[in-house]
Amino acid sequence: MNLVIKYSIESEADRIGGTLDKYNWFKENKYRVNLPESIKDKAEKGETVEHSEILEVLNREYKEDVYSNAEKILITEFSKIKQSFEENLKKLNGPIFESYNLSITKYGVGGSYRTPNNIQVNIDYGKEISWKTIAHEIVHLTIEDWIKEFKIDHWSKERIVDLIMTNFFPNQVYIQGNHEDKKEISEIFNQYFPDIKRVIVEVSKL
Repeated sequence: MNLVIKYSIESEADRIGGTLDKYNWFKENKYRVNLPESIKDKAEKGETVEHSEILEVLNREYKEDVYSNAEKILITEFSKIKQSFEENLKKLNGPIFESYNLSITKYGVGGSYRTPNNIQVNIDYGKEISWKTIAHEIVHLTIEDWIKEFKIDHWSKERIVDLIMTNFFPNQVYIQGNHEDKKEISEIFNQYFPDIKRVIVEVSKL
């Protein structure tokens, strides 16, 4: 399992554009959203932001060394857990890829994923740059086909991924806070894990 890391002004422009497309949804679901201040001001007012304006801001803000330093940290940190993580991931019986395309960003929310093997990690979202968001997004990719098949809602999906992560990394990662109590999902998870497809099937019945 390897990480193919990329970053550029162009990829950051795409990240900002995608974030603006989902800005209202992120706010409604109480996500913190990183954007350049001038662009965030416009988003808050519901104003349109042109691609040329995004590029203009990035040409001022983008610093290559910030990304290259983060790349080194992410590679080092992920290497510490890669072997045990891959072994645990196999228990889920979902797709695992030889390599994952990892885009480093400073914008949007903490992390995101796109099938089959693409992830984005925000290096300006927490106290430290670590392997945790990478692993979280890879778990998403591993179970995403079943999540879609059984039409699992967003916060239930996040709770399932959090439960998997706390099982894989006890005392290292924790359930993320949200506005819904997902006690029933924890009970189902504890009953059927590591048969994660069965967990998802049962959650779909709630």
